[in-house]
Amino acid sequence: GNTMLRFFFASIVVAWISVVEVRWSEQERWWDMSWSAAKTAQSQTTMRADFEGEMLPWVVNNVKKRKWDDPKGRIFRQALSSVVTAVFVAVVVSLVGFIKLKLEIEVLIPYFEDNYGNGDLGKAATAVLLGGQISIAGMVWDYIAKALVAFENPESTNQYVMDLVWKLFPFGFVNAYISIYYIAFFQRNLVGCPDNDCIQVLRGALYITFGTYGAIQVATAVANTLMMKLMLYFEKRTVLAGLAEKDLITGDNVKFSVSYIEQQAKMAPYGMAEQLTAFLNVVTQLGYVLLFGAVAPGVTAVALVSLTIQNRCEAWMLTNVMRRPFPMCVAGIGAWTEVITMLAWLGIVSTISTAVFGAQDLHDWAFHLKVLVFFCLEHSFVLLRLLARQLGFGKSHQLDVMEQRHQYVLDTLLQGKSKEFKVDNGKGPEPAAPKTAAEGLTPNFTWDAYDRPISMEDPDSKAPMLREAWDAAHKSEGSLQKQFEAWNFCTI
Repeated sequence: GNTMLRFFFASIVVAWISVVEVRWSEQERWWDMSWSAAKTAQSQTTMRADFEGEMLPWVVNNVKKRKWDDPKGRIFRQALSSVVTAVFVAVVVSLVGFIKLKLEIEVLIPYFEDNYGNGDLGKAATAVLLGGQISIAGMVWDYIAKALVAFENPESTNQYVMDLVWKLFPFGFVNAYISIYYIAFFQRNLVGCPDNDCIQVLRGALYITFGTYGAIQVATAVANTLMMKLMLYFEKRTVLAGLAEKDLITGDNVKFSVSYIEQQAKMAPYGMAEQLTAFLNVVTQLGYVLLFGAVAPGVTAVALVSLTIQNRCEAWMLTNVMRRPFPMCVAGIGAWTEVITMLAWLGIVSTISTAVFGAQDLHDWAFHLKVLVFFCLEHSFVLLRLLARQLGFGKSHQLDVMEQRHQYVLDTLLQGKSKEFKVDNGKGPEPAAPKTAAEGLTPNFTWDAYDRPISMEDPDSKAPMLREAWDAAHKSEGSLQKQFEAWNFCTI
């Protein structure tokens, strides 16, 4: 009975994350078409200021020089960085094994049984210790990952972000979930589970470990706030003490204020690396739901509370604690979309394997029957996920029309195509398209005798700059680049 309920809840989680992915994809499309985010974000492919290389002639223009990195040297640095990553992953696995196999069994459980008569308190203490280990190891790896990526010397900002994401996530995955997978698949054969029910042990450890991890993230945000306040307080005391020694002030009622720039100097920086770390914390907590939500449904409520509190703490930190960030235009959350998709697919395998191989009511089944049930359920859940995505819950027909109209305008202005505009939506003909692309793009303008735009809000101005751009956009001569820039000016 419990196993069937787990599978039912797992199907809900699979369908939910599939719909969320579709809706998020549509949201990114809307940002892209409304703000030209993808086009603007291409500027982030430019060379990083910290990129190191030899100044050599550019292949496009031999006169101009730019920095070039030795490809063989970069491959060597990436290989060395991967070795360091593997070593630290092995260290974390060994540390978790020591805590579970040695510290819990030989120290914590006997201690609580002898002093308090309850060995379960030792298991709870182990789960709390693992939650702290996850947070501390994550903080240490955060600094190491930044150093490794800087050592690899990525050329562009986009490449830096991608490299750092794929440094943070694999380590974070092992660090956060290895202890839970140990309980699900190995504890029964190594040390055993009460009544052969490792799911119950996993559920208790999951709640405590996840709760401890979330609490530490919130405490970190509070600690950063207090750190800044303390720095300002001690600076105030130092300044007032120095002025008092020189007899420049008397009494205690002296007003002391810090300018905005001085306060910013005391704040912690918030750059791309800090943003990726914040993303990792959110994705890690989402992973607990996707990977283990079926065997511990209550973890969804814990994740909701933890992420809500963390969201408010992050907002407070960004506006009161962290240094003002440098704005950057991006087309979405980048590589984190791939990470969440990967977690969603892994969640299917993790949920079913944990429920089938760790459930008490399936303990007496033959191994080949468990494998058969696993593959049948796994294929069913994959089909459910694909079906939920294919049905397109949350997809916007309006975005499809916007995308087709944008393409129609590009074809008309840049390639000279004058085909009739049609929307392929399977719902019959759409209203007639505008006679020219510009009529559909500039509804606040009317046209003069030469078919040039005049502002409807101020017809007497004749919109000289807009006219000039319009004429340039319709001239046959000139490069496509100039025509495209003129067209951009006309359609803003």
